Amino acid sequence: MRIIHFETGGVLGIGADEGSGWHGLTQRDGGFPGTLPELIAKGANLLLVGRDLGRSPAIDLNALRLLPPVPTPLTKISTLPSVSSQISGPVVFS
Repeated sequence: MRIIHFETGGVLGIGADEGSGWHGLTQRDGGFPGTLPELIAKGANLLLVGRDLGRSPAIDLNALRLLPPVPTPLTKISTLPSVSSQISGPVVFS
């Protein structure tokens, strides 16, 4: 299971791939579970969210702008050096 946080046309979204391709929803779609940072903050079961997203419409990663999973780090880790400049490509959870 891989989960991504993305933006398309100024609208935030979340997507998942369980091995059958990427599927996802945006804030404008019915059944949108929340953004990845929101779900992490409230302690959502991301495995269940990802499985539910697997039944959503297919998404094309080339048509999206991939976002960091947590755009604003927690205070306790915000003093660590930034590694975002060292990362190329999507950041996904496996």
